[in-house]
Amino acid sequence: MSSPNVVWQRRSSRHRPAAIQHGIESVWRDSTAELLRIAKSATLLTRSGHEVIVNGLEEVGDGVWSGSVAKAAAGAKHIQLGIVVQFREEEVQGATLT
Repeated sequence: MSSPNVVWQRRSSRHRPAAIQHGIESVWRDSTAELLRIAKSATLLTRSGHEVIVNGLEEVGDGVWSGSVAKAAAGAKHIQLGIVVQFREEEVQGATLT
């Protein structure tokens, strides 16, 4: 399945993405690309603020990534589980490491 046209919220340029490891959330100090390379999933927000968890992360190129939707908030009715979506690094709110 391929991605519908999803518009993601951009993370504020003043904020760094969160890294979640062993259930503990902390601010990630390195690049978002480095975080995504070691993450098992990424957290995105739809334009309307609904959380979407994406796993199977792959770098497409030039700050663009793709992955499969593993979980979507109930309000994100247009996003089906298992579809492949694309997103930019500045749209990543956080990532789960373990």
